Amino acid sequence: MNSTNSVNETWNDPWGPYWDAMTVITIQSGWVTLPVSFVQLFLLIYIVWREYLGANAAVSCTNASTAGAPTTGAETSASRRLCFLPLNLLIFALIAFNCTGSFTGLIINGGLPASDICNICDNATPYFVLSDLCIACYQFLTVYYTWIRNFPVAETTARWSLPYLRALVVLYGLLQVSQFSLWLPQVQMSFALDSAAIAGVTTASDVVVFLFDAAILVSFVAYLRRSRKSGEGLSSVQDRMAVVARFGVASFVVYQIYLCSYIVFSAIFAPVEPGVSVGVFSVVYGVQQYVPLVYIFLQLGMKWLVHVARERGRSVMTGDSTNRGFGSGK
Repeated sequence: MNSTNSVNETWNDPWGPYWDAMTVITIQSGWVTLPVSFVQLFLLIYIVWREYLGANAAVSCTNASTAGAPTTGAETSASRRLCFLPLNLLIFALIAFNCTGSFTGLIINGGLPASDICNICDNATPYFVLSDLCIACYQFLTVYYTWIRNFPVAETTARWSLPYLRALVVLYGLLQVSQFSLWLPQVQMSFALDSAAIAGVTTASDVVVFLFDAAILVSFVAYLRRSRKSGEGLSSVQDRMAVVARFGVASFVVYQIYLCSYIVFSAIFAPVEPGVSVGVFSVVYGVQQYVPLVYIFLQLGMKWLVHVARERGRSVMTGDSTNRGFGSGK
């Protein structure tokens, strides 16, 4: 997802192999990310379409159980609004920003047949700005998505924490703006990077996200323990919340790996000369490139299983209604 400048002449020779490895990984991950992003977009559209069909079927069953009342325009409109729920739009935005950032990386590093790094090196600033903007937006929207997606679980298990979680989301957004503001003028000055300042803001941002995710994680674990202790079958809503909690734990682990890679990446460039091998550097940088795809797949998997749980609950309710209808028949 990151983009890098393969024609940077301000770096010393010891960094040459690292720079070459970064360029290769950026190009390889870009060509992986582009087709995979289209697959993710297709899966999102498919799941939303199934949700739309399920909502329409539920409306039809409800009307049939109420003396064949016709479907109203308001009910149809409500079904269509499913397509534009905040969670759907946020997942779409995550896919779009991740894909755009990777595409920009391909352009900057000459990874496209039509791109020539020699032609853009004199005016590469817009590409770097777009790339870093995509990274910042992806990271912030991931935190905001986590807040929206997991709000019901946190509200159930730790309502008192909601104001603090909301404050952490706002604080993280401000740190992201600060980080981007530090990076932008230095891009225009040919990467005369203030590594210490950028590393400091990056670390502060990651600490805030860790606190936020840790609080959400505690609410997940609390909810899952409460569900197990109840010893009873879960309702449809509880079943969906249990799915969110399980995937939330997995998402926490994956996203923390992603954020830690940024801390390590910043630390690697803090000294004047490399302090780690090219292999270690390549692993750290590769994590930055590929983990966003894994995270998005987790959210799509969670969305699908939540849909399955909702449909299962609707089937049970429909069956109960049908049985009651037969029982009351003459």
